[in-house]
Amino acid sequence: KIKTVKVYEDDIIEHLDGDYSFTGIVKYSPFGLFVKTDEDNISLEHFADDTSCIADCKVIGNIYENVDLLEVEE
Repeated sequence: KIKTVKVYEDDIIEHLDGDYSFTGIVKYSPFGLFVKTDEDNISLEHFADDTSCIADCKVIGNIYENVDLLEVEE
């Protein structure tokens, strides 16, 4: 059974799918939700189901409580 959770702006999510795996921060724009990673901005549409908007990802924290989950470049 798939557990569905709501995703909010500034949540840190992890998407595992072989070569297309990433960890990033959920952001909102006038065009919809996207995930900001170290390398790119990925639209939710690229890894979520087109009709249900359900994505195979896991919320692992948020930027306010789990800043250590993000890799910071110095």
